[in-house]
Amino acid sequence: MQAYVKRLRIENNLTQKEISEKLCISESYYSLIENGNRQQKLRADILIGLSEIFNLSVDQILELENQDKKESG
Repeated sequence: MQAYVKRLRIENNLTQKEISEKLCISESYYSLIENGNRQQKLRADILIGLSEIFNLSVDQILELENQDKKESG
């Protein structure tokens, strides 16, 4: 998911700071999400926020995350 979310952010001309502000999280935490370095699953509010920002369903966000896990593991 992280590479896809990063690509979506760039395609939409958004910065990490702008996304983190929309999600009400720190920029450093968003960076962890985008770089795949977070230790826990995404919270529901973050999933919903990403889906709203990028006009995707939560299912699409989760599917992307599951694909990343399969590819890296």
